[in-house]
Amino acid sequence: MRKLYKLTLLLTCLFGVSQSLSAQADYVPTVITNPVALCPGGSGSSFIIVIETGANGASTDISYSTSSPEITVPPLVTTIANGAFLAYIPVQIFASPMASGPYQVFVKFSHSMGMNPITVSINVNVTSQVITSVANLSGTDVVCPGGSITLLANTISGAPTSYVWYLNGNPIPMQTGTFLNVTSAGSYSVAGVSSCGVTGPQSAPRVITAGVTTNITGETCSMLPGNVEQVQLNVVGNNLTYQWRRNGVPITNGGDYTITNTPASTTLKVANATTNHLGAIFTCVVTGTCGSAFSAGCSVALPVTWAGFTAQRQANGSVDLRWETENETNNEGFHIERSVDGRTFETIGFVAGAGTRAEPQSYFYPDGEAARFTGTILYYRLRQVDFNGEWSYSVLVSVNPEASSQAFAVRPVHLQAGDWQYAVQSPRSESLRVVLSDAMGRTLDQRRVAVQLGSNEVFFAPPVELPAGIYFLFFQGEGLRHAEKVWWPGSEQ
Repeated sequence: MRKLYKLTLLLTCLFGVSQSLSAQADYVPTVITNPVALCPGGSGSSFIIVIETGANGASTDISYSTSSPEITVPPLVTTIANGAFLAYIPVQIFASPMASGPYQVFVKFSHSMGMNPITVSINVNVTSQVITSVANLSGTDVVCPGGSITLLANTISGAPTSYVWYLNGNPIPMQTGTFLNVTSAGSYSVAGVSSCGVTGPQSAPRVITAGVTTNITGETCSMLPGNVEQVQLNVVGNNLTYQWRRNGVPITNGGDYTITNTPASTTLKVANATTNHLGAIFTCVVTGTCGSAFSAGCSVALPVTWAGFTAQRQANGSVDLRWETENETNNEGFHIERSVDGRTFETIGFVAGAGTRAEPQSYFYPDGEAARFTGTILYYRLRQVDFNGEWSYSVLVSVNPEASSQAFAVRPVHLQAGDWQYAVQSPRSESLRVVLSDAMGRTLDQRRVAVQLGSNEVFFAPPVELPAGIYFLFFQGEGLRHAEKVWWPGSEQ
């Protein structure tokens, strides 16, 4: 009250000065509460003190207006009686739910007929709505299996005290912080909550998609006409890139290499395969949003096309080794290797090759030392060596301890689409397991074949759509494992 009394004395003095200048003005209004802070949809109040001396014998009229329809003021007091001296004018201010930012309330005082108007203003600050957006701190909108993505609530305007996160338009319980860890696909948005407890509009959505672990689902190696090696991969994943390599060194399109990529596959064609890339291994690293995958690899075959390899024990215990090639290129020769366990081999001899020949070649090597391995199954393989040092192994063959009449032997008779015929010499009557695998060791087909003691004709039907390439046919029985290498030109043979 003491402050109000001092204010009254001050206004009286001011009014006295004003009256000396204009006898018409007999009031002085002063705003006491300014500015006024409001929340959207809320209300607040101010008040004005008016000194009305009654000098001119007329009452004082009051009218109200605002700077925006988002702010309203009811006319609580519209007239001050002449000579009231000290009047207290309350001003109630309402903000609409959509109000935001600064506004003004104007209170106009005048005498009858609008004479001597004086307008005072009240500043109104309505707490602004919080406007937000969603930022992705992980750099990708693909969430991988077992992974997560971190989203950030980015404030564009306003002063949030907390946030509401939404998944597909529905609030996510207990998620009110600035960051959100996402582990599943969906449409994510956020809204900020102001100090008034008002939740702002939802931000534009951030769409997160489900990722797929990068994987190679198929790998095919084949030799095409024109001395072209083709390696094709079928893949799954997100945002895939491919890096082809020759013997571990990255290669790109150009020269002997043609690389064709799609979102679900990549194909490498190597021209001049046996001329420039003999023995080379081509692999691919497939990299996507959800990891990397590595191909097993395909190699360009060395310059010998095998036609057959057999081992037969003689009556004196020695073993005769015979093999044939369909054609040879720069073939230096064959190192003969023997093993008693099928794992550890020793070199027992060497047979010179034919160099370069387009016609079939036949070879023979007698292992006289085999007689000292009584009661033991022996295993043989050939290591073919090229003049430039490149080399590769033949298939593995075995002989049992019995005499030649009891030896196990396999010889291809005729290979055609859907029907492979082999002559099998068996030391006993039994059921053989015949397994077809590709050059990568993957099983393509298998079945049981009954054989009798002595000579047999065995038929094996390969898959109808078997593509061109190198395959192995394994004959497995009691105490034996025999492998036949097959170069298959394709099912359209």
